Amino acid sequence: MVPVFSKTFPRRTFLGWSLVLFAGLAAGCGSSPESTSGSPAAKTTETTETKAIAAPLPSPGVDSAPGERDGSPNAPLRMVMMPAEAGAIDKTLARIKPILDEITRDTGLHFEVKFTDSYAGTLESLAARHADVAQLGGPFVYLKARERGVAELLAIGVREGESTYYSAVFVNNKTGIKTLKDLKGRSCAFGDVNSMSSFNYPIAMMFQAGVNPVKDMSAVYLTNSHAGVLAALAAGKVDAGCCSIGSFEAAVTQGRIDPEKFTMIAKSDAIPGTPLVMWPKLPAGVKAKLRQGFANLEKHPEILAKLRTDNGKTLDKYDTSLTDADYDKVAVFLRPLTDDFKAQMLAKAGKKPAS
Repeated sequence: MVPVFSKTFPRRTFLGWSLVLFAGLAAGCGSSPESTSGSPAAKTTETTETKAIAAPLPSPGVDSAPGERDGSPNAPLRMVMMPAEAGAIDKTLARIKPILDEITRDTGLHFEVKFTDSYAGTLESLAARHADVAQLGGPFVYLKARERGVAELLAIGVREGESTYYSAVFVNNKTGIKTLKDLKGRSCAFGDVNSMSSFNYPIAMMFQAGVNPVKDMSAVYLTNSHAGVLAALAAGKVDAGCCSIGSFEAAVTQGRIDPEKFTMIAKSDAIPGTPLVMWPKLPAGVKAKLRQGFANLEKHPEILAKLRTDNGKTLDKYDTSLTDADYDKVAVFLRPLTDDFKAQMLAKAGKKPAS
């Protein structure tokens, strides 16, 4: 039996997490997630293979030593990830449980799963050694984790033959905006400052077009999510919004946005997807078993089918041969987005908070 635990880390404010991530990137300078005070009784849900328990993250000084988490039944490896949707821990756990169950059967490695509700939370869990394996909040977070030496690539999901995705800038048709240059003097909604496709990549595209959101836009809004961006667009609160094309397609499918009212004025190059990573100093044997376990999932399409995305794409396999080369290209493209610029964006958005 594989013990799988689910619980969000105590939430910090969006601004606090953002500053942790981009204002203090030297190795070892990040703070660990705050712990939950007290020891509430665990909430248990029995399933056929896995016992899912809602339990708090151990307090500092109480956590088991990372070296003791060797993947054995009594010392499972800890996986940290964000839920598929805000608050959807049970839904996400139901999706990931069959994957981990199969890896346990294949490799003998056991797991526990914990959730964080922020992009930066996945990074800080690695930095604080609260995680052995993590599904990062996006490729931008991986770049920051790599800078701090707390993440090594493990695997990436391949859907319909692709392991990449796209960012885009959408505008309300009533605005008459046709190009990125037309965004000067207009308002725009962005997601989380640590999101690749709803913040970092589209802003880099704007820079390339000669548009600086801080200096050139009438207002910027940080909505903290792709869904927030699309909600602001749908409600007519902003002239433009940035998110992944997959998120836009999902919102159309779910009836949350009318595609006839909006136009995509800019599309990114292919962006490498969100990787699974592992703690770089895990024993070589454990790393090999993890790669083996994820690679062998290709033999079980019935399990991978459970990880269908909201826009209908199924998971073909996990690619464990990925390298940093593609991520390096993205890192170069994002160089103009300095820490000072992001602080200015936060300040500008703070003057006009999104409702």
